[in-house]
Amino acid sequence: MEAYPHKLKHRKRSSSGKQVSIKNKISIEFRPAVVDKKERCGDWEIDTIIGKDGKGAILTLAEHKTGFLLMEKLVSGKQALPLSKVAVRLLYPYKENVHTITSDNG
Repeated sequence: MEAYPHKLKHRKRSSSGKQVSIKNKISIEFRPAVVDKKERCGDWEIDTIIGKDGKGAILTLAEHKTGFLLMEKLVSGKQALPLSKVAVRLLYPYKENVHTITSDNG
């Protein structure tokens, strides 16, 4: 009996959703050098976690030096205005300790 190599069929994944380009965005490389040194509190990183099939989202805000984490479920998904309102509300109690907020296209 001879061995024949199996030919596997590979399916291409289709892209779900549309790609959105952010106008006038500034690269993360241009943030102040003091942020990378982690010498001061108040430099925050903002990100979103998107659920399966793009349904549901969670907003995370992490303080860069301490790793202190704030997070909340976004009821209306990743829409800009509701997301920004949640971010402001979460950070408001710490407003004296907010110097920068950095996002990574998420």
